[in-house]
Amino acid sequence: MDAHKPRIGGKELDDYTDQAVILVGKTDSNTAFQGATVLASDGVQVEVDFSEQQSDLSPFIEITGKVLASGRVEGWAVANLGEAFDFDTYEKARAVIRKYPQPFVGAD
Repeated sequence: MDAHKPRIGGKELDDYTDQAVILVGKTDSNTAFQGATVLASDGVQVEVDFSEQQSDLSPFIEITGKVLASGRVEGWAVANLGEAFDFDTYEKARAVIRKYPQPFVGAD
């Protein structure tokens, strides 16, 4: 089983340096790119670098990667979340996960 990866916003990057995370955001680029600025679900712009060029992405994406000391995210994987995504509802869900983490981290 994969290790738990916290769902973070841009404001939390410094708290997760050198850790694997999941970041949901919006990109204004639907063209192929290897690096991009993403508007995170909490409204903070985050620089993301991928080892391979990404293409055919929807405006809303979920990035799995590692937070670097520079404050950038090294993206390992990206998933399309579609043309519309409700950041407010997602932020409420993240608040519940932070308040009650046990059901979401899995059994060790």
